[in-house]
Amino acid sequence: MLRIVPKGRNDVAMMLLEGGFQSSLQIVNTPKKAFLKFFQSDRELGKNVLKRAIAVHKVVTLQYIARVEQAQPHARAVSRL
Repeated sequence: MLRIVPKGRNDVAMMLLEGGFQSSLQIVNTPKKAFLKFFQSDRELGKNVLKRAIAVHKVVTLQYIARVEQAQPHARAVSRL
């Protein structure tokens, strides 16, 4: 959560955790309107958090794909050449 919220805004991280969000995946899979309801007082902050959650989710997904591909037998065989 701390990678998703702006620096120094631990209160936002706590609000998200109390709201049931534990990861960027959960935020990304929540409809935008439903997620932004948590930020009724500051829509721009909500949009910023959502944008950062999408970015973190993309990075994590790409890292996962890279690890899976590296574990494939053909990837290990090619690296020995």
